Amino acid sequence: MKESTQNMSHICVVGTTQSGWIYTSHFTKPAPAAGGTTSTTTGTSQTGSSTAGGKTTGTATGSTSGSTGSAAATSGTTTTGNTGSGSASGTTTTGSTGSATASATTTKGLDVSHYQTLTQDSFNLMKSQGYNFVILKATEGSGYTDSKFYTYYKYARNAGLSVHAYHMIGNSTTTSAQHIAEAKHFYQVLAQTKAKTGYAFTGYAFEDIEPTGTNSITTTWWANAAPACAGYFLNEMQTLGQTKVGIYAGYFNWKSYLEGHTDSWPSNTKIWLARYNITLGTNADVWQYTETGTIDGITGHFDLDISYDPDF
Repeated sequence: MKESTQNMSHICVVGTTQSGWIYTSHFTKPAPAAGGTTSTTTGTSQTGSSTAGGKTTGTATGSTSGSTGSAAATSGTTTTGNTGSGSASGTTTTGSTGSATASATTTKGLDVSHYQTLTQDSFNLMKSQGYNFVILKATEGSGYTDSKFYTYYKYARNAGLSVHAYHMIGNSTTTSAQHIAEAKHFYQVLAQTKAKTGYAFTGYAFEDIEPTGTNSITTTWWANAAPACAGYFLNEMQTLGQTKVGIYAGYFNWKSYLEGHTDSWPSNTKIWLARYNITLGTNADVWQYTETGTIDGITGHFDLDISYDPDF
């Protein structure tokens, strides 16, 4: 761990390749939230690297920290809910596992892929412990389909969960053809859900925009092409018939490159943001607040989410 001149510290997780910058102030235990609940989840960030078929929640610059000031909804984008404050929303994050308690205006959820080994009982446990929705990885690029998507979709619907899906962006080209091809692949996989599982796909379809080990996303791409490329993908999804669409991004990249540049996107685009902090600090529909959450009775760590939107 070392400090920078901007009151930030670079940390490395012992025994792993994970590292990132967080504000030095996050080493100080926060004051108790209203009602006496103490939030202790820190605002760590990841570098955003992954292998094909994986999912990370980092940013191109390795930082998801920043101002926690509230921001208004962006033009052309529906962003319901509030700023994700533990005390203001009635939602708190406690401990290193990122457990959360949803209020009357929020719901708990999680996102998973083939990296988690899950059974029907796993999804039943999620439902019994108050989780309302799950977002499953379906595709990546223009040809990859997650090996567990259909299996987990059936398990989740059997358990009574609200089920949604995400697609990992596979290429940072600036031309429309690649992003349209990726949208077509995602749509085709979702369209087969009824035949594969007995349940039609009725949820939201998110494009996950983040750097991986293969998509070559850079800071230059974020600054010059990200909003337009997202627009190519989202609009193609709606043209194909998937009207319920959304974007997933890290807090830093949303605030730096996407927010305020969504005029070419469908007006009903949902916003799903990752920020591993005690507060989201901006408006969004879904907040991914930890990647190290645990669920009683299920082995492993999970990305846990809070939704401020009744559609979830």
